[in-house]
Amino acid sequence: MSYKHKKIGDVAATLTKQLEKTANKAGILRAPELKALAAEIPLLPEAERASFGKELNQLKAQLAKLVEEAGEKEASLAPIDVTAPFDTNVGEHKPQLLTSNNGSKHPLMTELQKVLDIFYRMGF
Repeated sequence: MSYKHKKIGDVAATLTKQLEKTANKAGILRAPELKALAAEIPLLPEAERASFGKELNQLKAQLAKLVEEAGEKEASLAPIDVTAPFDTNVGEHKPQLLTSNNGSKHPLMTELQKVLDIFYRMGF
């Protein structure tokens, strides 16, 4: 959609790109860019306020529609059966498991070991 005001067009392009990347689609509707545009309305000349506000509302409606479509698309995905074996839910894209030698001791266990060493040296 083309916008008469350049600022609204720039924000529309930015938020549309963010919508594709983000996992929280509904968060786009509360974006600071939209709030900044709404804060500019009182600063505009009275002749431009109506058209600017109208385009801003069109942008919000367009983003709401995109968020709703993304929600419907996500809802149409097959649900995961949490009681099924691992192979049933994952399919052909299995995650690579980490080996146990990549881990490390928990910091509390390290400190506990130091305290136990001190007590051992004291004769307890």
